[in-house]
Amino acid sequence: MLDKLSPLGNLRLRWLVVCLLHLVVLMSSSQLLFTSQYANYGIRWLTGGLLGLTIHLGILWWGLDRNYRRHEQAILPTLGYGNTITLTRGLLISLLAGFLFIPEPQSGLAWIPSLLYLLSSLLDYLDGYVARITNHSTLLGELLDMEFDGLGLLVAIAVGIYYRQLPIWYLVLGFGRQLFIFGIWVRQQFGLPVYEMMPSNNRRIIAGIQMGFISVILWPILAPPATTIACILFSIPLAASFGRDWLVVSGQLRPGTLGYVALHRWARAIIADWGPVLCRLLGAGICGWLLWREWPDMHSWNGLLEQIQVPIVRGFWLSLLYSAPLFLIAFVVGYLGRVSAILLLAVALTELLTVGLQPLTVLFLLALCWVIQFGSGRYALWKPEELFLRSRAGEQ
Repeated sequence: MLDKLSPLGNLRLRWLVVCLLHLVVLMSSSQLLFTSQYANYGIRWLTGGLLGLTIHLGILWWGLDRNYRRHEQAILPTLGYGNTITLTRGLLISLLAGFLFIPEPQSGLAWIPSLLYLLSSLLDYLDGYVARITNHSTLLGELLDMEFDGLGLLVAIAVGIYYRQLPIWYLVLGFGRQLFIFGIWVRQQFGLPVYEMMPSNNRRIIAGIQMGFISVILWPILAPPATTIACILFSIPLAASFGRDWLVVSGQLRPGTLGYVALHRWARAIIADWGPVLCRLLGAGICGWLLWREWPDMHSWNGLLEQIQVPIVRGFWLSLLYSAPLFLIAFVVGYLGRVSAILLLAVALTELLTVGLQPLTVLFLLALCWVIQFGSGRYALWKPEELFLRSRAGEQ
């Protein structure tokens, strides 16, 4: 039967199969998640999940006729493994959307939103890799990847705001891509020129780090003011990236000109070369003092640790704190600098949540965020994560 259908007809039949499979997973998840004291939330959660399912399956239907490789015109009759993984991301986002329709859950269930978005973010790296190594990179895949990135970020930010983990102004960044596209459409309607953006690895890195940040900020043990400060620090690069791209597409900045090249070189020297060196030294000094004060019984931090009700999470958090001296050495010498900075966030966030808002702690968090987002800079011992972040896996 499938052989008699046109490629587009074949894809539409596969779309129907995807609909049925995703609906079964959604219904089963509702029964699995909402038992005992949460049984009354099942229908409400299912409503949000169905809304998310409708959106991501609608995007798939809309883009089926783009299921061909770039520089080709022949529509491929199958979705491919890469797109299948991307659609799994869409399903995870739909499951996450259900939490917008129920009160904030407690105990172990409270960790599910963070886990769902984390899995979706990890699959975001895997789907492109699989599509490239199977020679199934298509315009449909690019469309799904781009749309699900924006949709997932928006839903995760909305959940964070609903659960009071994020400030409401962060929603503007959640709508960032939609506002950017709307701005381009407005310029086109008024006959204003729209210039092409230059390719940029930094744009992809900032977006990826933003996904990781939102995954962490959804942890139920975190709360303001720690989350608010972290939001400010992590929102600046994302807002600056949108701002720079808008200046380019609107013609205010012209990449390739001598002025732009000089400005870019100057900004890179400050932000990505020498700024991280200063942050590594400053962050290491503050972190060393905090560990000296708390070691070995963690007397000021025990209050937070006792509040973590899930044993595996408490054990994981404790292991991060007791391993912090090793992470500190790696951080100051620039050995896996971004990774060590991420791991040292446990120290900074624990201090903020237990001791409160202190200038030194804010500086420490700033230093860590700077290295996470811009790298280890000059005089770094080993930074293989840069190759991982700046190359597309599976691409020749």
